Amino acid sequence: MKNKAPKGKALAVIGAWMQIAPFLIFVIGMIIQVSGVLNDGFSLILRTYLLGMAMSVSGTVMLLVSLIFMKYRAEWFFWFMTLFAGYLIFKMSIFSSPIGIGIVLYLIPKKNEFKNESDELLEAEAAQ
Repeated sequence: MKNKAPKGKALAVIGAWMQIAPFLIFVIGMIIQVSGVLNDGFSLILRTYLLGMAMSVSGTVMLLVSLIFMKYRAEWFFWFMTLFAGYLIFKMSIFSSPIGIGIVLYLIPKKNEFKNESDELLEAEAAQ
């Protein structure tokens, strides 16, 4: 399958960063809390946690739309989604575990569709 989904790639990249950013935001919030720059107590930690959760959920939606509906197929995206699904499964949440299992069940039969972008260019040149 050709990998010609620029909107799918954009959603995949943004969604992937939105899975990493909440951790960084939480760490920055903890550093600010420990350093005493803002002395509003527990509310700063709660706000950073809620912001991170909102980013994570919206990033997950972006990843799933890119994977299922826009059919973005790049090798890095396959491996990222595999790791992400493993994270969701082992998170042991009643909501995230079924999503992770569903992602794995979707990815396994479609593994051959995910190709490196440079390999696709070589195939296109060989076809001409």
